Amino acid sequence: MNLVNEYGIGDRLIFHHSASNIEEYYRQADAFCLPSLYEGFPNALCEAMSSGLPVICSNVCDNPVLIDDNINGFLFDPQKPEDIAEAIMKIISMPQETRIKIGIANREKAEKIFSEKIFVTEYVKLIENK
Repeated sequence: MNLVNEYGIGDRLIFHHSASNIEEYYRQADAFCLPSLYEGFPNALCEAMSSGLPVICSNVCDNPVLIDDNINGFLFDPQKPEDIAEAIMKIISMPQETRIKIGIANREKAEKIFSEKIFVTEYVKLIENK
């Protein structure tokens, strides 16, 4: 919170507690941030992409598989607060139209890689290849 205040972006960020109706929060958001030190395959990031949000996230584990830096979001080093702040500033300082285009790109990517048909097809391939 000190860095949020130092960079003067506290009026643009909302930190939420856990919620069961997460889709409502996604719909209200302008962007999504996942500052994890470690991730497997990040469900929250997939949900944000599916919701059509631009994202910023840690450059760890599978996050770079989903996010092409400077294309459909921004990656940062989670060990460097200044890197996180820089990514936040990039996303909040860009024009709304650009954020919308990035969000649309994320939704389209999510539809391609998270669809039930793709999931089942890839899962069957995995099982058949043992």
